[in-house]
Amino acid sequence: MVLSKDSNKNKCFLEMVLIDEQGDKIQATVPRYLIRRYENIVKEGVIYNLYNFRVEKPEGQFFATKHQYKITFHSNTEMRKSSHLLTIKRDAEFISFDDIVKQSNDEDKFLCDIISFVDHIYDVEPVKARGQMTNKMDVELKDKRLTRLKCTLWEGYYEQLLHYKRDHPNNYIIVVLEYAKVQKLRKDKILSNSMYATRFTINTDIPEVQEFRESIDSGSSWYYKACPKCVKKNSEHDGKLICENCDMELKIFDTRYKSVIRVNDDTGSTSLTLFDRDLIPLIGKTPKDILADLNQEITYDDTSLLSNPDEH
Repeated sequence: MVLSKDSNKNKCFLEMVLIDEQGDKIQATVPRYLIRRYENIVKEGVIYNLYNFRVEKPEGQFFATKHQYKITFHSNTEMRKSSHLLTIKRDAEFISFDDIVKQSNDEDKFLCDIISFVDHIYDVEPVKARGQMTNKMDVELKDKRLTRLKCTLWEGYYEQLLHYKRDHPNNYIIVVLEYAKVQKLRKDKILSNSMYATRFTINTDIPEVQEFRESIDSGSSWYYKACPKCVKKNSEHDGKLICENCDMELKIFDTRYKSVIRVNDDTGSTSLTLFDRDLIPLIGKTPKDILADLNQEITYDDTSLLSNPDEH
C-alpha cells in the first residue's frame, strides 16, 4: 500500500498494488474523498474480495505494474476481507542490472525490484527538488553479476542505510529495493527510490537475499577462466565452455586474476577489483603458476596455451 501526497503534504489519493491467486498484479487507486474510509482498513498481506470498481487506463510518468489497466475505487466500491485461504507468492520480481541497462525508455517507466550489495557510499548533499531544499545520498550498487549501477536515496531512505552502516560497520550490506525508479542521466541509467512507493530493506531474512549472498560467495574466486581472444569471462553450458562475447565454444582458455578486496579508512569503505596488471607485478606469479603450486587441475584440452594468448 502506498500513500501519495501533494506538495502541501495533504493526502491526495491512496495507491496500492493488488495481486491475485495466479500472481498477476494490478495497480489500484483510492481517490482523495474516499481515503478516510479505507486508510485504516487496507493492510498489506490481507486477502480481500473487491466489488463494484472502475477499470481504467493508468496515467502518469511511472507505473507500479505492467498491467494495461488499473482499478479505481468509487463511492459504491466494496472491499471485504476474504475467508478463503490462498497461497500467494511473494510479489517481488527481481531484475538484473544488465537487463535494466538494456531495456528501452518505454520499459523504464515501470517501477522495478532489485537486489544488490552496496559497494560505495557517497556523501549526503543538499539539493533543490520540487521547489524545496532537501538532501540526497548516492550509492554505488553491484548485483550478483558484479554489474554496477548508481542509486540515489532521498530523505527517509538514506538515513536507514547510514544507521545500519554505523551499527554494523564490518558487514556486507545487501539491499532490496522494491518499486524503484529507473531514470536516465545523460547516457547512464540510474536508480532511485520513488517518493512514497519504494520498499527498502537491508540484509533482510528472505530466500532471495540468502541466494544472492551465496551466489556472491561462490563467485568470489580470485581467478577466472578467460577467452584467449577477448579475455572476457566465459561460462559453461551443457558441459561446454562458451565465450558469449565472441559467440563461440572454447577448446582452450586463459586463467586470469580477478580478485575483489575491501578497503576501509576513516571516511568509509569500498571494493576494489584487481586484475593481472595489478597482481602479477605484486605477487610475481600468474594464476596458472599458483594453481600448479596448489595442484589444482585445469580440465580442458591444451594447458600449454594457457599463459598469454599473445605469445602464440
